[in-house]
Amino acid sequence: MDILLHSPILNNTPRNAVLGRVLCDMFRDSITEDTYDADMAELSFSLYYGGETIGVAAGGFSDKLAVLLQTMLERFASFKVDPKRFPEIVDDVGCCGFGGY
Repeated sequence: MDILLHSPILNNTPRNAVLGRVLCDMFRDSITEDTYDADMAELSFSLYYGGETIGVAAGGFSDKLAVLLQTMLERFASFKVDPKRFPEIVDDVGCCGFGGY
C-alpha cells in the first residue's frame, strides 16, 4: 500500500526541500525499533521524501498491517523532533552546502 501526501510547498525552495528530507529522515530514525519488530513479523513500513510528496508505504501479508499503518501515521501526525538527534541527522543529509537557506 502506498500513500502520497502531496504539497507543492515541499519543494518550492531549497530550504523547504532540505526540511522535508530532514523531517522524513528524523521520523524514520525515531521508529527504527518499531519497524524492526514489524520486519520480524514480515511487515514493512517506510516514509520517504519525494520532491513534492512525502510517501508512506506499508506492506506484508498479515492482519496486523492495518494496525501498523494506523500506528505509524498517528505517530507521524504527532511527531516531535528529538533535539539530541537533530544535528546528527542534519549532518547525514548534508545540509551544510545550502548556504543561506
